[in-house]
Amino acid sequence: MKTLRLAINRILTYFSENKTIFVLYFIGTISCVIMMIYYYGNTLNYMTGNSSFDDIEFRKYHVAFSSPTEVTEDTIEKLKEFEQKYGIQDIELTTIIDLDGNNIEFSSNDEAINDYWLKKLGNRDSSDTDKKYIILSTYLNNNEDNSFSDTKGRLFTDEELSKNVASVSLGKAKSIKVGNTTFNVVKEKTAQEEFDGKIEKYYIPADAYFKTGIKTWTVDIVIKERFSQNMMYRYVNYLRDVFNIKFDPAVDSEGSYDYVRGPIIYYIEDANQVSSQFYSIVYIFMLSLISFMFLLKYLMDSSRRENSILMMVGAKKRLVMLVNFIENVALTVISTVIAIAIHILLYSSVFSKANLYENIKYSAQDYAIIALLAIGLSIIVQIPFIFTYWFKNVRNIKEGSK
Repeated sequence: MKTLRLAINRILTYFSENKTIFVLYFIGTISCVIMMIYYYGNTLNYMTGNSSFDDIEFRKYHVAFSSPTEVTEDTIEKLKEFEQKYGIQDIELTTIIDLDGNNIEFSSNDEAINDYWLKKLGNRDSSDTDKKYIILSTYLNNNEDNSFSDTKGRLFTDEELSKNVASVSLGKAKSIKVGNTTFNVVKEKTAQEEFDGKIEKYYIPADAYFKTGIKTWTVDIVIKERFSQNMMYRYVNYLRDVFNIKFDPAVDSEGSYDYVRGPIIYYIEDANQVSSQFYSIVYIFMLSLISFMFLLKYLMDSSRRENSILMMVGAKKRLVMLVNFIENVALTVISTVIAIAIHILLYSSVFSKANLYENIKYSAQDYAIIALLAIGLSIIVQIPFIFTYWFKNVRNIKEGSK
């Protein structure tokens, strides 16, 4: 308590004996914090509205099997049990069948997708109409929310959902056979073009898909809300349990084995981008703050006489450093609070007009982050100045006070 009282008295002494330098230092640090607030709002993507936070890439999970696997309605119900508050937006089941409606057996998922899908269906020769296989998909929610980019909204009407009908992207067949059931094509060109429009992909209602007993090659899941990174890993593991996928990263690889692929790459890219933006804010703030630290050093040097007296009467260097540290932290906190108060009061009338983007809004959480960041960085910048006293003995400090 005595140390705190001493620090406060010394701050008042700074003001009474060095008003000009004291005011300049305050103006400088307040300006630095306001500048940080500006860059915080105009640099970070989630503040500017350029955030990809809720993009579908962050909410999509892909399950692939090395051979056709039975996926039933009970399997789908298990998927819905994980963290139900998040919910599932839609699920796509995809398989590859021959013209008789039977599953195709490939040696691996790699062969099925890469060899067949890209080489055969992706053939640029438009005269290649003699295809032996077709890709078949279904959406659990009929793609109501445009979850999947390869189709344009709902595939079927409410009436069609209960019938044996099919929709096809860029195909010519009037009907297809799935298992022992024939599906009449009722819609064509409902999907966006893929691979220059050479992929022939059919869609049937979900209820009919399960009734055919056809096996599935891939499952794509889109959740309604983006998970935290930790929750994302948990969900990937949950999917492995549901589909009984034994995963060994030492030997497993996509294509040769069953696997689950989460959006980890997007999380990493997003984290790197946020880190880069934060680093730029930190760099600019610290660089601008250093110039005003020399004013602080001038104020600290003006108290050398008091420091020498303290040390001559028995005060240890660490006590002198502690007093200086408390002084500087107090000044930083006061500057930060004043800067944030000014920004809040004048944001609508002044600062919002200087924004590079429209509708930038600062929440209490944003101001709290800025305050902690500003105070923490200020302390880091001040430490070298405070440590100069470690390298001065009583005589040096006394001589420096003359």
